Amino acid sequence: MIVFALQAFVGRMPFDVTEAETEIMEGPLVEYSGPKLALFKYARMAKMFLYTGLFIALFVPRIETGFYVTDLIVFLAEQAVLVLIVTVIAATHARYRIDQVVRYYVLLFVLALLALLLAVIGS
Repeated sequence: MIVFALQAFVGRMPFDVTEAETEIMEGPLVEYSGPKLALFKYARMAKMFLYTGLFIALFVPRIETGFYVTDLIVFLAEQAVLVLIVTVIAATHARYRIDQVVRYYVLLFVLALLALLLAVIGS
């Protein structure tokens, strides 16, 4: 569930509704092509790497070896696995319509409120 939320936050497929709008000749990227469009795509990829790294740092238990270089290699390997999972999900799922995306965001919001309520009750 969190991987889908990560994809929705980054704006990858199947949640790339703004990119779907350009296919019907409107949206933010319709005027760009070539190098300018590539910069937008690279920015989206950098955003994905940044948020997967943040996700791993916050939610994945650390594997500490005691050596900085080894810890960095383990972190980058975990990040590469998460980026691969996000990429596979994007490649295997069809693009959602806007009503499906809104319904999914409502489900995530309700689950987050439920988790917050359970955390407040439990403490």
